[in-house]
Amino acid sequence: MLTKSILLAILLGCLFVSCDYGSNTIALQSDALPPTFKLDGSDKVQWIWVQGPYQNASQPAPKLPAPDDPKKIIIWKVVPGGDFVPLKDIPPVTYGQLPNGWKQEIPQAGSPPPLLDGYVYHFHAVLLRGTVPTFCVYVKGGQVEPYKEQDPNSPCK
Repeated sequence: MLTKSILLAILLGCLFVSCDYGSNTIALQSDALPPTFKLDGSDKVQWIWVQGPYQNASQPAPKLPAPDDPKKIIIWKVVPGGDFVPLKDIPPVTYGQLPNGWKQEIPQAGSPPPLLDGYVYHFHAVLLRGTVPTFCVYVKGGQVEPYKEQDPNSPCK
């Protein structure tokens, strides 16, 4: 009976350790345009993307026309050139500047559009196993600032 208890404890311990991918984060490193973000954590990144522009819930800017294709809300997407990359190994990422060894998928050619003053953008990292961190910024007067909303359904919590 003791052997079964020990075996169960070992199995549960292994399961706990294998599921613990730690805290995965995205933080604003530079608030100048274009913004720079630092990713950190124990998981691996499949790709990074930026979505926007969105309205600021508390300070709405002029309404933008809806894109004819919902995928056009993704304005920049980059992927590692080879295997998935551990978050801790990714250097700071500046919007529109391709990290060394990475490939740009959106837009297919050229630079992504500039970030528009008065609007919100979402910076995402799609991870291999853990949660997908999202960092939202509001562009104001040539600077970016962290942006949060009270809406529990918003990615900008």
